[in-house]
Amino acid sequence: SPAGPPSALPAGVRRLLESPEADRQDLRALAVRAGQNADTLSRTLRRTTGLTLGQWRNRYRLQRAQAALREKRTIGEAAAAAGFDDQNYFARWFRSQTGVSASAWRRRERSTGQ
Repeated sequence: SPAGPPSALPAGVRRLLESPEADRQDLRALAVRAGQNADTLSRTLRRTTGLTLGQWRNRYRLQRAQAALREKRTIGEAAAAAGFDDQNYFARWFRSQTGVSASAWRRRERSTGQ
């Protein structure tokens, strides 16, 4: 679904999501750190940005994973950079986020020079 840029997020929520430890916390803990209830925060974010707290967290996780893959790290290192302990789960999650496997995404990035 369409969403505004990360700058559309409230500054406190953006700082939380930019922090790598956010990848390993559940959404309720993140919301508490932001001083809100998880359901309320997700509804507010969806109304104002088009994405829920979980969707925003996935965006940040994906950015970290893609940055690691661009740096020619292994799939396991990219998984860890995005906060995943299980490389197989990461592989399924990455495909669900991008439509391609992490290795195919990396090959495509290398071939387009991005």
